[in-house]
Amino acid sequence: MNVYATGRTRMQLGSGHNLFDWTYIKNAAWAHLLAADRLDDSHPKHSQVAGQTFFITNGEPRPFWEFPRALWRAAGWKETPPIVIPRFLAFLIAYISVVIAWILGKEPTLTPFRVNVVTTVRWCNIDRARKALDYAPIVSLDDGIKETIEVCSNCSEPTVYLRESLQWWKTTQSPAGHFAT
Repeated sequence: MNVYATGRTRMQLGSGHNLFDWTYIKNAAWAHLLAADRLDDSHPKHSQVAGQTFFITNGEPRPFWEFPRALWRAAGWKETPPIVIPRFLAFLIAYISVVIAWILGKEPTLTPFRVNVVTTVRWCNIDRARKALDYAPIVSLDDGIKETIEVCSNCSEPTVYLRESLQWWKTTQSPAGHFAT
């Protein structure tokens, strides 16, 4: 939503054909509850869950740019044709941005990591979670978008709310992008 809040929705890094899977928070919480339930020694699926790891997503992989655009549309964005920056050029711009930011002593807006995230296929097969945890998403991605926008629109000033949320996120992360301890 930072891209939307700062009016940078026209730029698209990469072709946009890379599949990406998202996870609505209620589905992640639901999967944790299912796993906790099955960790009880008396549960028939205990041995399938104990000590195992599972991919949890909404199980709805879609081209990367479809999700942010759906989120922006739900927030009131008037869609405009994107300016597509090819992946190789986006990486070149990102590296230059990092160098310039370093010289100026600032944080770069575009980094090679960000280019990689939005241009690489990133989706996981959740069949193991479906079988062992009996997991199925309880909120579709589209319904999750509606709920998210509803929560944000109930704030007195959504842009301020988003900026404060983003500021909190930045303060909880180390420079490497991990949660600070």
